[in-house]
Amino acid sequence: MIATGGQTVRRAEGQVHVGGRRVPQPFLRDGGAVPQDTWTMQALRVSVGSVLVLGDHRGGRRYRRSTGPVKVSAVGGAALRLGRPFRDVGQIRQ
Repeated sequence: MIATGGQTVRRAEGQVHVGGRRVPQPFLRDGGAVPQDTWTMQALRVSVGSVLVLGDHRGGRRYRRSTGPVKVSAVGGAALRLGRPFRDVGQIRQ
């Protein structure tokens, strides 16, 4: 998840900015600025009750960035394990 309701998100020069601050993305190659990942996103305010999610293979996928925010009520499932960053690998405590 990149942003929640009320936050403004944009993407430029290979980096994601939320509320005007660059979001570190150590799980992406080169911190998110991979050469083939050239898409941009104009400033978008996420409405209350929604979230904006972006995958970790953004250079090769368009899915969520082309459809925009999704309602929280449409999000399901639960995370059980954390795989990255490697220093944090392990079970997620509920």
